[in-house]
Amino acid sequence: MSNKEKPVAPPSADRRAKPRKKVLFAGVVVYGEGHYAINCRIRDLTDTSARVMLPASHNLPEQFYFINMKAQTAHKARMIWRKDDEVGLALDASYDLRKLSGQKLGYLVQIWSSRNTVNVTWK
Repeated sequence: MSNKEKPVAPPSADRRAKPRKKVLFAGVVVYGEGHYAINCRIRDLTDTSARVMLPASHNLPEQFYFINMKAQTAHKARMIWRKDDEVGLALDASYDLRKLSGQKLGYLVQIWSSRNTVNVTWK
């Protein structure tokens, strides 16, 4: 390689220590102690990160909570990158919503349980 050639970084997926699993799950981004709860779609997921689809019109604070509806978990999260409607999250701490108790994060359980319903139409 000559001095003028710059090394090309591998695609972002190749730079990950652990590749994300492609999924299509429902999620909720929560901040303001539960005053703001925004539905999102989870597209990729690992134990420590996620890629979600969230309308670009929603600005996120520095830290927030992210609920994975399928896994019944909440995560303390940070936005790492954003490109239009795609957002990359770092998941810093995880909580099992079925076992979470206490008043401090009780609003996460309330949001999860209120959105964790099945609509049935009877004929």
